[in-house]
Amino acid sequence: MLRRPAIEAFRGLRMGRRFPPARSPKVAALEVTYREAMVGPKLTASELRSMTTPEIALRILQSFPSPGQVLALSYMNEAKDHLYKAEADKRELLDRLSDGWAWLVAKGMLGPAYIWGDLNPNWQRTTERGDAWARDERAITRIVAEEQLAFRLHQLLEPRVRMLFEMTDYETAAFASMKQVEVRVRELAQAQAELLGTSLMQMAFAPAKKGIGGGPLTDLTIEGGEQVAMMSLFVGAIGTFKNPASHRLVDYDDPSEAAEVVLLADLLLRLLDKTERRLQIEAV
Repeated sequence: MLRRPAIEAFRGLRMGRRFPPARSPKVAALEVTYREAMVGPKLTASELRSMTTPEIALRILQSFPSPGQVLALSYMNEAKDHLYKAEADKRELLDRLSDGWAWLVAKGMLGPAYIWGDLNPNWQRTTERGDAWARDERAITRIVAEEQLAFRLHQLLEPRVRMLFEMTDYETAAFASMKQVEVRVRELAQAQAELLGTSLMQMAFAPAKKGIGGGPLTDLTIEGGEQVAMMSLFVGAIGTFKNPASHRLVDYDDPSEAAEVVLLADLLLRLLDKTERRLQIEAV
């Protein structure tokens, strides 16, 4: 727990008092720390009403000293007692502010702070991740992209692809996802290693002709148009998102686009899991 001089320092700051020079160096240091930590929201009521929770969270984060500690109680009291005091929907505004704070904690951007060896639940610090996001001009775009991948990905994509994505290596994350699709198709079709990309997809999912033949992964129980559509789905995905990255740099200016490529690969891998189960039943 904080010692009495620290408590007195905090009370003095809350009452607007300055400390006399006779105060000890430790108390003087406490005064500086408390002043730096007692920040308040920099969001107007209209902004708070219109913004999404991630947008609110980012604005909260950007109002903190970086790096540094933040006194959570003081932050919320500043909002309650001053900034939004006259607003008719003050309670709703404070709830939205609280949602943004909770989002930061859940995303690992805020963590508990130690003050002179003591862990105080009222104090938070910006984490390394939080500092990086606070300085990122494209933070909202990146946040939206990460939210798209909030659920658990296919086992062949976790955890490597997610790690690449969180490191903002979007090109590699998208390429690695589609590469897993190619590897999985080759494995199920028992194709030669020399067969690559769209040629592999065309061989594996080749439609049957009048119910005869077809690729090793073709579902003969569905009509011909669906067989063509399934082959086209895999050919298009690999040809568009995997093959170009094999030959040249692909710059994903929009992280959401890279996230959607990862999600497409996730879907294709799940379709291949269903194909594998079908092949196992047919082999019995």
